[in-house]
Amino acid sequence: MVNGTHPWFLVGPWYRWPTPGVPSTGRTSAPVIQKYETGDFVNEFLKNPQHSLTFLDSEDRVFEVTPRVPPLPLIGGRKQSLSDNVMNNTGIRKLFLDTHKRFYIVVCELHCDAAGFPMVSRDQACEAGFVIRRRSVQIPKTAEKPLRNAIREGGGAGKIQVLAERLGVTLQLQGWIPSSFDRVGNWQPVEETPAVTNTETIHPLYPLIPDPRLAKHAGKGHNIYFGVIPTGTADTDDLGNARFDDRNLYEIRCFVRRHKFPCPKKNTRNDCHGPLVWSQRTEQFQLASHFDLTGTSNRPVTIQMPDLPALQAQVANDPSIGRKAPVKMISPKASNLEASGIPPIPSPGSPNAAICSFSIPLITIVASFVFRLFLPIVVLAFQLWWMLALKFCIPPSFSLSAGVAAKLSANANADLDAGFAAGVKADIGVNLGAAAAAGLDSQFSAGTQAAFAANLSTDFSADLPPDVPVDPAPPNAVVTANLPSITANLQFLPEAPLA
Repeated sequence: MVNGTHPWFLVGPWYRWPTPGVPSTGRTSAPVIQKYETGDFVNEFLKNPQHSLTFLDSEDRVFEVTPRVPPLPLIGGRKQSLSDNVMNNTGIRKLFLDTHKRFYIVVCELHCDAAGFPMVSRDQACEAGFVIRRRSVQIPKTAEKPLRNAIREGGGAGKIQVLAERLGVTLQLQGWIPSSFDRVGNWQPVEETPAVTNTETIHPLYPLIPDPRLAKHAGKGHNIYFGVIPTGTADTDDLGNARFDDRNLYEIRCFVRRHKFPCPKKNTRNDCHGPLVWSQRTEQFQLASHFDLTGTSNRPVTIQMPDLPALQAQVANDPSIGRKAPVKMISPKASNLEASGIPPIPSPGSPNAAICSFSIPLITIVASFVFRLFLPIVVLAFQLWWMLALKFCIPPSFSLSAGVAAKLSANANADLDAGFAAGVKADIGVNLGAAAAAGLDSQFSAGTQAAFAANLSTDFSADLPPDVPVDPAPPNAVVTANLPSITANLQFLPEAPLA
């Protein structure tokens, strides 16, 4: 540790330097973002700061949806792909939401610009925190039409950038400035490294204090700080727009305040007038959308459907009115929607108020029925055949032995024999009706249908209840496949050896 007046550097943690622990590679490093799968991620970090999930380009990058150029030709009047668009990796880091079971922290380390790049003792810093900012594109009104035309004509990034500069398009760094109203603020222009932090929303940085019982710990002998990155908040601007969304690019800057002797430390903001030391900005990131398929797959949800024979037996055993209807719905006067006649004709609103109680199984059954009833209608009406890939259910008669599943996977991109293709279409017809199956057959080639079937085969077999027999199968045979483990494929970053 070094005291004195040498400049300070707030950099990335030593174990994430290009060459871990080598000062020449750490001087220009920026704070790093670390990813975790468990909600107990802070304790996981405190136990071993090096232990975090690897960022994967296939999942943790933002993909841009663009039209396929040139479009795939029709073969026999059929499409070769479920979509006319392609996904292009933009290289932008993507952070998932808490609801996606992914959590993130920012980590930095405080050093002194002296020989050997030594640590700064923690008691020399009196304040630490980080800010989240975004860079907003400011487009003059006169530049909107030329830019729109250039993008429509497929201009390259370089051409559009030159045009934007010529038309006066600029990037503005913005920070979140809270107002006098609770949870209300606005994005406003800020400096890169301001001398004071009186206006921006500050998120706390905490010191990593290693467990003294551990002889070897990645934080021992280091002055490391960390902070929890919020991927959602209740803050909005004065128009009700959320502070964070999935359209803007965000970045983080960390800071510490150098304690000015002899000011007393009060554990409050701006407790002394020492200078602020800012880190470099982290890599820019974008938030995943709430309905991101990869994100929502990280936290699967199982809804157990009611057992009708069991419910019927329970009602017969105790037919008491209202005892098994715990969900109460109160309709005010002129707001009680009633149905009468065959088919049901809704009334605009009964003049009488009503208090009705329903059982949870009854609500679940009706909701499931309505969903299944309208699913094929939506698919047919809007030609959303690709949505078939988001449906994971199967009648017990569908046969999925290991050999069939292997054949599906092996031939996903090849031609499928006519008999098997007919079987796939028949099973789709069971789920979505003959019209939907015919629509799929008329739009997509057999290879695409096979790819669709292969993509769903494993999930189909895993979805069957353990007591449902598969036909054809030996007597008393049951499906024993389990859902694939979510954590089985997690990859962790390699750890640097401790000195």
